[in-house]
Amino acid sequence: MLIVAPEALAVDAATAGETEAGMLRHYTSTEGKAAIEESGFLRENTYLTNPGDIPLGSTKAEVEDILEIKPGRGEHYIDIPNPGEDYLKIPENGPNTSGGAFQRQTTQDIPVNPSDFKTTEPK
Repeated sequence: MLIVAPEALAVDAATAGETEAGMLRHYTSTEGKAAIEESGFLRENTYLTNPGDIPLGSTKAEVEDILEIKPGRGEHYIDIPNPGEDYLKIPENGPNTSGGAFQRQTTQDIPVNPSDFKTTEPK
């Protein structure tokens, strides 16, 4: 069993919010993934984060802790090109999670390629 020190999960405040190659990431549950695959869209008000704010190799439980999302919602993810500020808004609880991870919400439905989904790797 691999144990990750809490400081390894901390987000670097100097780089929080910077997106890797203009990409943003949406994490979701198996049910959410199925709904997105069926519709082909991330719906309005969907949360997105910066992939670089999630340490490489994080488990779904670690992702859920970092992003402060409900259990199960760190199971799958999809990376999309940053659609630009016209398609994003700052959530009511602020631009970052309490741990400093970047967060935005979509202002409208955004088309995605469902085959781009990946499963968060267990350790």
